[in-house]
Amino acid sequence: YGRTPEGEEIKGGALFIEPGIGNSVLTLSNHMDYSYVVDDLWRPDTALYAVNPMDPKLAVPWSDYVPEDKIVRSERDQKSPTFDEFTQTMKVGK
Repeated sequence: YGRTPEGEEIKGGALFIEPGIGNSVLTLSNHMDYSYVVDDLWRPDTALYAVNPMDPKLAVPWSDYVPEDKIVRSERDQKSPTFDEFTQTMKVGK
């Protein structure tokens, strides 16, 4: 939890992410293959949860590699709530 694997740690390897755990990818190359195995087919009605990956509370060092204004994000990521907003909505820890 709260860990950001990077660089050689995942180059050419695999990273196991359990169902329900968030993940994001930043690539610095012009080409990247991102393959993954899932436990079910993705459907828009099952994509229930999202947190804005740029939320400072997550402390992901995106801008250590690319200026924030150069990072391309999906519409969903851009519209996703902050971690605090998400936890309030989900009533986490209450």
